[in-house]
Amino acid sequence: MHTPDQQQSDCLRQSEEQYRALFESMQEGVIYFSGPREIERMNSAAHHILGRSLAEVRQRYAKAALLTLVDEHGLRLNPQTDSIARCFATGQAETGALFTTFNPQSGRDLWLVANVTPQFKEYGVTPYQVIVTFNDITDQMRTRHGRRFRLWLLENSHRWTMAELLRQTLDKIGEHTGSPIGFYHFVDEAQGTLSLQMWSSATQERFCRIGGKSGATYAFDKAGVWLDALRQRTTVVHNDYASLPQRKGMPEGHATVVRELVTPIVRDGTIVAILGVGNKERDYTEEDAALVQHFADLSWDLVERKRVEEERRESRRKLNSLISNLPGMAFSVEDNEQRTFHFVSDGCLELTGYSARELMSPAMGSLAALIHPHDRARVVAAARQALAENRFHEVEYRLCLADGRERIVLERGSGVTGRSADTPLIEGFVTDITEQKNAAERIADSHRQLLTILDSIEAQIFVADMETHEVLFVNRKMKDLFGDHALGQLCYRVFQNQERPCGFCTNNQLLDERGEPGPVRQWERFNPVTGRWYVHYDRAVRWLGGKIVRMQVAFDNTDRKESELKLRQMQKMEAIGLLAGGVAHDFNNILSVILGYATMALDELGSSSSRVKRDVLQIQKAGLRARDLVKQILSFCHQSEEHFQPLKPHLIVKEVVKMLRSSFPSTIAITSRIAVLDALVLADPSQIHQVLMNLCTNALHAMKGSGELLIELEQTDLHQKRRRELQDLPSGPYLRLSVKDSGTGIPPEIVDKIFDPFFTTKKEGEGTGLGLAVVLGIVKAHKGAVTVDSKPEQGTTFSVYLPVFQQQTAEETAEELEELPRGEETILIVDDEPAVAMAMARMLNTLGYSTEVFTDSSKAFEAYTRDPTLFDLVITDMTMPRFTGVAIARAMLALRPDQPIIICTGYTEAINEAGAKAEGIRAFLVKPVSLATLAQAVRRVLNQREG
Repeated sequence: MHTPDQQQSDCLRQSEEQYRALFESMQEGVIYFSGPREIERMNSAAHHILGRSLAEVRQRYAKAALLTLVDEHGLRLNPQTDSIARCFATGQAETGALFTTFNPQSGRDLWLVANVTPQFKEYGVTPYQVIVTFNDITDQMRTRHGRRFRLWLLENSHRWTMAELLRQTLDKIGEHTGSPIGFYHFVDEAQGTLSLQMWSSATQERFCRIGGKSGATYAFDKAGVWLDALRQRTTVVHNDYASLPQRKGMPEGHATVVRELVTPIVRDGTIVAILGVGNKERDYTEEDAALVQHFADLSWDLVERKRVEEERRESRRKLNSLISNLPGMAFSVEDNEQRTFHFVSDGCLELTGYSARELMSPAMGSLAALIHPHDRARVVAAARQALAENRFHEVEYRLCLADGRERIVLERGSGVTGRSADTPLIEGFVTDITEQKNAAERIADSHRQLLTILDSIEAQIFVADMETHEVLFVNRKMKDLFGDHALGQLCYRVFQNQERPCGFCTNNQLLDERGEPGPVRQWERFNPVTGRWYVHYDRAVRWLGGKIVRMQVAFDNTDRKESELKLRQMQKMEAIGLLAGGVAHDFNNILSVILGYATMALDELGSSSSRVKRDVLQIQKAGLRARDLVKQILSFCHQSEEHFQPLKPHLIVKEVVKMLRSSFPSTIAITSRIAVLDALVLADPSQIHQVLMNLCTNALHAMKGSGELLIELEQTDLHQKRRRELQDLPSGPYLRLSVKDSGTGIPPEIVDKIFDPFFTTKKEGEGTGLGLAVVLGIVKAHKGAVTVDSKPEQGTTFSVYLPVFQQQTAEETAEELEELPRGEETILIVDDEPAVAMAMARMLNTLGYSTEVFTDSSKAFEAYTRDPTLFDLVITDMTMPRFTGVAIARAMLALRPDQPIIICTGYTEAINEAGAKAEGIRAFLVKPVSLATLAQAVRRVLNQREG
């Protein structure tokens, strides 16, 4: 049996146990305070919520407030008196108080809602105990703050710029996470770049002095470890930043980073931005990461919208600025006859004299009202046609200004959809082109003047495209030569008869290294189409539209070219003539000896038929052939004395044809068409004979042993229009002698050289190269001309033109051979060549004359001065050392005016037969002198003295 005291004690203990069980099983945290700073006990729920043991709670509470009283926004209230102390002091309970604290076990910042209740003893007036009960409402508060943050953004973002929105977002997130550092970057993953957009207010005010500029862009590889959020594409937390091995140094003035939290903002799988916070007093938690990521996502939609709005606003500002500064008027009008304005830019004032307000007013309100009445229908039609074809339109018209003037404008525009599908709009731009039109007209006038000037120049001028070679312009002179069809043709085809661009085209030489027109290029060339020589002046010039083209000015240079060719030919002939004269002089002296002694030997041999006489005859024949060769050389050089006489050339031609048939190979078919003509030519028979023989011999070599040779003689008339080679011949009747062969022909590149002395295509030993040169020299001496027509593998035709001699009759005389005249007079012989002097003395001695020979002209004159009457005749050489033949003759005639003198010469330009007679010399003989010629000349001169 328990006593009443025991029963009471048992009941009390049981009640205590039940209370303790209830106390420990409560979900709410409960803490008993026995005094303002004294914690008596707390239940398990309190230990779990706070993350601290009773001893840890007592230790912390002894130093500072265990719980921080805050308002619903998390802002700390007056910390001087906490709720527990106030409850002990006033004895009044407090409900629904908000506190924040930190749970060291979870690392979380907690929101708590608490009730503070005083406990009184019976009849007590002050609490002896205060009980605090509390619940963890962290999740609810975070959710509430998220909603409030979103609502706050929505309510205020419309009055913020994007920069302000970013700063407010960073400040709010920093406030909720306790982070004094905050930053926001835009990301361009395609370009691999970041652009800094904003720091939080606290960052710039308290921590960072580098002044990061909004919009600064840098590459991913320039960023530090905080970019791990982008590389890992998730939120990253670095709570011990200093220990990170891969971190990079901070720039001078940057805040010291202790810890950081960085989260990427992802849209459609692409990271578009990065938001980061840093330097929270305690480590960042998962709840912090979730909150930052949540707030970043909430803000991005507004940031993106704000960015688009600002970009659109900036674009509109730039467009308005651009339109306002453009020299013209932008417009939007309805597609109707009035072209009613919907919009017009401020540029209208400068263009029209009307302001935008005036043009948009009901009194005006129409673009058509500004268009010249005669142009309106055309402008409306052009715009409507372009609208129907869904393309831009472009039309020029006259615009009527406010001051009554007119301007020429260009309108460009296109159709757009209006407020309704039935009301299409036309938007465009009107530009003043009056000055351009006037300038274009001035350029056109200048161009017309230029073309007029080019047409008046006596030169061939054309303009061609440098890329396509198309002929863009030809002047009157070119049209006369090539016709009007040259325009639009290819220059190398119409002007040079080529199938591809000419190899000598100067296009690549006319531009400088910058592609601009360079200096003039001069060149000379024969034109195969006109058959004329031209000097060309080519230059690149700018044509209409600014295109660079080639202009060529060409002057006919044929006459000068032919004069140069003739001059060069004359110089060649002069040089060869000097050579030939020197050779002829010495050679004639030798031939005089050979033929003189051969003649005397034959005379002494008489009529015998001995072998010696036959040998001497061969010597004489060789000497005569050599004499003829010297004559041919001198004839070629125009230094022999021609014996012109009226003759009928058909007789000579027939004689040559007869000789050719017997001497040419039978494989050469010779055909002659020789007209028997009464017409005469004044010519040297031997030279005409030589011309025909040279041409036929040349044809024989061209046919290489077989072929056809045609010789023709006919009369023709030369008129004004004739080929180039005959231009110098006077009009009138001519005899044409033609030699045509079927040989290999003459290549075009050497046709101009075949008449040059010593030019030959034959092998060495087959020809001297003088044949055609001699032909040309003889024909020109006869006041005629030679033409040549030849094509490779088709044969060659040489035609000789000789003027008809107008005298209709001619008597042919024949000299009868007479016996050589003889004499007994004394003759003085002077010649510096001993062999020539002795040969002449022997010949004269055989004719009965007495002779005295001198090879020194000074000694001869000295002997003459001793007795001038001693000599009946003086025969002297022309070219001698010290004194020439003319000098001796003058001296002798000074002593004895009636002294008969004969001069002999192998070659000289100093005097001819007429000149010799003018000096008082009785006869002029050309070496080699035959015995018959010498005998007749001596006797004739001596007989003149006697007569």
